[in-house]
Amino acid sequence: MKKIKIIFKLSIYLIILTSVVSCDLMKKVFVKESSIVYKNNCGLLVFKDSIQYNLIHDYLEYQQETFENSASYPTALDEEKPLTDFEISKLHTSYRTFIKNQEDIAENNGVDLSVNPVPEILEDDEILQTLLNQDRMLVIDGIVYYYFDDCTLFKFPVGKDCNESIRLAKEYFSKYSSNVQNNVKPLFNFVQVDICNDEVNYRVLNTNIFCQKVSVGLCIPDKCHPEYVNIEITFPNYYQGFYNLTSCDVNIDGVSTVYLPTDMSSISSNQCGIAIVNYGILLPKYFPGINSTHVINVTANFSYTIDGKVETCKTTKPITFSVPYPCDINVSPAYVNNFEVAIEKVDNLCTAGNDSFLFDVTNGNPQIIGQSPNSIQLRYNCAGAKKIIIKSTDPNCPQSKEIIVNPIDPSLCCETHPKRNYCKNNITSSNGIYRLSVKMRERNNRIVTIIRSFIKNSNGKFKRNKADINGQMNGPLYFNHQTCNCQGVYNFVEWKSRVCKKMKLKHLFLAHKSSIENAVNPDSFNWFKRYWARKNNSPWQTSVKTSNVPNTIFKINCNNNTNICD
Repeated sequence: MKKIKIIFKLSIYLIILTSVVSCDLMKKVFVKESSIVYKNNCGLLVFKDSIQYNLIHDYLEYQQETFENSASYPTALDEEKPLTDFEISKLHTSYRTFIKNQEDIAENNGVDLSVNPVPEILEDDEILQTLLNQDRMLVIDGIVYYYFDDCTLFKFPVGKDCNESIRLAKEYFSKYSSNVQNNVKPLFNFVQVDICNDEVNYRVLNTNIFCQKVSVGLCIPDKCHPEYVNIEITFPNYYQGFYNLTSCDVNIDGVSTVYLPTDMSSISSNQCGIAIVNYGILLPKYFPGINSTHVINVTANFSYTIDGKVETCKTTKPITFSVPYPCDINVSPAYVNNFEVAIEKVDNLCTAGNDSFLFDVTNGNPQIIGQSPNSIQLRYNCAGAKKIIIKSTDPNCPQSKEIIVNPIDPSLCCETHPKRNYCKNNITSSNGIYRLSVKMRERNNRIVTIIRSFIKNSNGKFKRNKADINGQMNGPLYFNHQTCNCQGVYNFVEWKSRVCKKMKLKHLFLAHKSSIENAVNPDSFNWFKRYWARKNNSPWQTSVKTSNVPNTIFKINCNNNTNICD
């Protein structure tokens, strides 16, 4: 968490520097830090830590924006000259340059890039593309960051011989889907990060790689006989890791039993109706005495080979278990009709019937419009997830059950995850000669529109061409804290006019921290666990035009499943 705060403060510091004071200090820091960055003998840029990486990333972004606002930009042959200059200074061939070269080759061979663009990832972040090599890799603090696709990042140690490490990685990841399906273990250690849904890990924060993870769970197949328990010990993603289990010590109430790899297998279910599909072992156990407490300690030992040397590590997982009362509160699926929610039946499967229950519905403060001893009907005044706690009045069933219901406001579309939504579309001039392609993309704490200009050549193909592009991106941002409606609103606007082949409109939400937090209660707002929301009747949109293409509005809606802008 400390490193997260450092990076957050650094980003805000850079924003303040670029808008308030002279850039001399900022430039000096960049020159000093970038001079330390070097290209290793595997062709990857090497950064000492994530702070240095983020500083260089942010300053290059500032340099590019400054260049686009300069008088020389409209006539520049290279529209990303600061990025090219940085690459030249490091003798570095980037993924960005690789894509540009592929586009040149395709266009020279008659390919219409407005219809068949070169496959490309991370196109909304040309700075990251610049720092990656053509294989989409870089090194931070001894860890290789490999951007596999638009949503998948792999991290693995660079090792003493980076050529061998990268060779093994390329070989394994080129057949990744097949390897995972067939339980083929890699010969190196790696961590997989979903950069579509994990915004904390998208910005480089944590380079620590630990031993094989161990998961210990308890399953009670029959809740009316809770003394019979299945202990499930599993090793998540074991076949995708390079750790090899040597032994597993299971200590229950001071009595140890050692299990070997030959005792393990691929477990598909824990016999409680939940799929596991992990390597491990299922141990049936009888714990006598209702409400008795038991201590379980699992210590798993592993070996692995790194740089030709066999190493060992171990993972310990403790868990405490109290035998519950024989009680199984069963709740029928909630019926939802807009703001109204009905729980039509609750019973205790361990009794003969005639059960009575108490309903705690204070979360969301709904109106109770109907109730019986085992049912309830509610009317909420807002949408979002609401918690209901159900408790039996039977003294032999002191447990409670918590459920989540989701009343719906049909006029709202609330997205509560930082998914990379995007849409794209083209617009062609009335004479059929000029064309603009537009792509809108949302990802962690930013919304980006990429506009490309084309002109039809003598062969009837569209070719990239400079144009006087005018664009504006705007929309309302709501906040959904899962206890009530989307609350507060922040309206963002980004406008830009450029003579260029490709123009990007970016709105970095973190750069407008104060304005956004003023729209909601700052105490309840968490930048790294945000709840962003949009309304379908007022979507985020981009209006774009040139002197030859009329003004056109492209909209990205929450429920867009076709990835075509409305």
